[in-house]
Amino acid sequence: MADFVDQFAAFAIDGTGSVMAFWTYNDKIKLDQAPIVYLDSEGGGIVVASSVTEFLSLLPFNTSIFSEVGIHWTSYKSHPEYIISPEAKYTPDYYNSRFEIIVKNIEAYTSFPLHY
Repeated sequence: MADFVDQFAAFAIDGTGSVMAFWTYNDKIKLDQAPIVYLDSEGGGIVVASSVTEFLSLLPFNTSIFSEVGIHWTSYKSHPEYIISPEAKYTPDYYNSRFEIIVKNIEAYTSFPLHY
């Protein structure tokens, strides 16, 4: 477990105990190029941005969007026959195009464990 924990450099924590962190999954990744992950206090997590720059574009939103999208994504992956796909739910009409960034990163970093 220590190896997994060592892959993260936390930089923020919210009131629920959820953490925002850089994910340095290999030694070659510099912090300014590392994906940003949201590790929720319930043991789940998602990649929310591919870099610091992309993460900064999400800052106008409350971190609750990370939890909402993460929970929805996890539910969809477990039961796709019952849950609307994240791509269908999180359209620009639903919230904002910023959700597209989060969904894109969840899909791109499929190696990231959703539960830790």
